[in-house]
Amino acid sequence: MSVLGFTPSPTSVHEWVSAFARTDHSVQFYEDDEYLCRLVATFIADGLRANEPAVVIATPAHREGMAAHLRAMGFDPETSAITMLDARETLNLFMVDAIPDEERFRTTVGGVLEQCCGGDARQRVRAYGEMVDLLWNDGSPEGAVRLEELWNGLAELYAFSLLCAYPIGNFYKESHGRMFEAVCRAHGRVMPTETFGAIADDARAREIALLQQRAGALEAEIEHRKELERALRESLEAHRANEERQAAIAAENARLYRLAANANRAKDEFLATLSHELRTPLTAILGWSRMLEMGGLDPDVMRTAVRTIDRSARSQAALIDDLLDVSRIVTGKLALRTDIVDLAEVVERAVETMQLAADARGITIDVRGAHGRAIVTGDANRLQQVAWNLLSNAVKFSETGSCISVAVERDEVYAYLTVHDDGRGIDADFIPHVFEPFRQADGTSTRVYGGLGLGLAIVKHVTELHGGTVTAASAGAGRGATFVVTLPLAS
Repeated sequence: MSVLGFTPSPTSVHEWVSAFARTDHSVQFYEDDEYLCRLVATFIADGLRANEPAVVIATPAHREGMAAHLRAMGFDPETSAITMLDARETLNLFMVDAIPDEERFRTTVGGVLEQCCGGDARQRVRAYGEMVDLLWNDGSPEGAVRLEELWNGLAELYAFSLLCAYPIGNFYKESHGRMFEAVCRAHGRVMPTETFGAIADDARAREIALLQQRAGALEAEIEHRKELERALRESLEAHRANEERQAAIAAENARLYRLAANANRAKDEFLATLSHELRTPLTAILGWSRMLEMGGLDPDVMRTAVRTIDRSARSQAALIDDLLDVSRIVTGKLALRTDIVDLAEVVERAVETMQLAADARGITIDVRGAHGRAIVTGDANRLQQVAWNLLSNAVKFSETGSCISVAVERDEVYAYLTVHDDGRGIDADFIPHVFEPFRQADGTSTRVYGGLGLGLAIVKHVTELHGGTVTAASAGAGRGATFVVTLPLAS
């Protein structure tokens, strides 16, 4: 079996085994379990050929692997002079508070050697044990070193060749260096892992084993530091991402707070405006009604009173209609009665409705029709409401004597209604909010222009219900405004 590029040959294994047999206490560090099982089986088989009984104290998996190799070499572990013991069970017989007890060890392990040699202290026994490895893995390196020392003490009473084994990976920590050296000192012969092949010179083999442990510990330490650096980097990235996420949440909360504050302020301004707009015509209605009730008015005054009451009532009705339309928009109940509609005719009727108000202020409405009919599918009354709201808005914000241009145009796909005035204009920062309900550039009750700020919101919603769009543009305050409604032509 190849391990790290080195394949131990039978010759090299036997060279190792011969070296172990000449030493009372040897240690083999290894990387591969299969290699260990083969090495120990060869060690035991050579002993059996030399009439040396054997003791194997190992884990179940290793005992099974060693037995398989022994059978391949012609030895039956069940009938040969081999005593197979479980490493954990044997260890528990002489451990006291995680440290091997000397007296119990001599009684337990010494008793096994006594039985193997048949009471003849000169009879050499071959022993393999990995109880020290269990102690090391249990987190008791001091116990492992102490057990190695007890084996050395037992050599004064019995003749045996002891082979111990540790996986080299057990020592790949910088803190293991001192105890690794102690383990090496407890053995007469030290062999590095199978990677380095057979090394005849004991001092050189020992030095290589020490260097191998230090190199492995250094590599493990480097890898550990890389892991720590990687974990630190991931932690910093997570912390930074969390900070960015918290900052984004804070920014979003601030934005929502500003929106809520603006909406609350807009609500207060709208309620104040609504109160003012409803109270003004109502005051006129109540005042003139009272005068009519009192009587004694000449015919001209009476006609003025009736006209004023009628105009004020119509004004209130228009305000209420706008409020009802917004309510229908909010609840999704604004319905359309669709038909084939000529947009130019709809705009013409809206202009006729607004003409009186425009004439009263000396404002000219210039209408330019489309080349060809601009036929759309929609609700004629609602489209007239769109045109009327845009014209009303233009008249409201235009100066006396100015001109409003109205154009109906079309191309192959869309019809366009454009309303342009040279009036007050729209500030650039208010353009994004011009179609929002209840929003007015001047929303105070002392503003110059009346209205609830609902007309353009209704225009936008009705236009979108027809599958169209509406845009607003202005060069700035005092430079007029342009509104463009785009509707798809009827098929």
